[in-house]
Amino acid sequence: MDEQTKSHAARLRNNDYRYLRGDVLDVGCGPDPIKLPPPARVTGWDTPDGDAQYLASIPDGKFDAVVSSHCLEHMVDVPTSLKNWSRVLKEGGYMLIYVPSWTFYERRQWPSPYNGDHKASFDLLDPEVRPSHPFYGMREMRELGLACGLTLVDARLELDKYKLHKTYDKGVDQTMGDAQAQVTFVFFKA
Repeated sequence: MDEQTKSHAARLRNNDYRYLRGDVLDVGCGPDPIKLPPPARVTGWDTPDGDAQYLASIPDGKFDAVVSSHCLEHMVDVPTSLKNWSRVLKEGGYMLIYVPSWTFYERRQWPSPYNGDHKASFDLLDPEVRPSHPFYGMREMRELGLACGLTLVDARLELDKYKLHKTYDKGVDQTMGDAQAQVTFVFFKA
């Protein structure tokens, strides 16, 4: 729900806008594409454009940057998605991926209690007991990135306006308001 807009403060705080220059692809943007000042040019991609896992109609190396906010967790095949997102990225470009934190958003429950369409979960650290569903921690994301020609240059947890004392109140999805509980992965394509 307006995840790109809600991520604006975190992007400012972490100076992430420096990565989003030139021709930028916003994967899974829906009605809330990222807003960038000129001369950046944003192309949104969502369901009417085709399967975000493949980006089939986009030629290789077309974009200077790829950004996706709360889309990768909906992909049936995360490695194939990253491979194709990297495919459309130019050498020297950056990819910023924002995904819900399994610990704070889904509260380590599966299937997701707040979004039944989630097909994978993400976090910075591996849990003590490995989940049986598709799960990607920082180590897995780094390895997937390397397999796609990407180097992980930053990974962080962002809990903007998220009330930690309500973490165990499983009946409340804080992100339906202005709170965020997300993990950010920043990749570079050499």
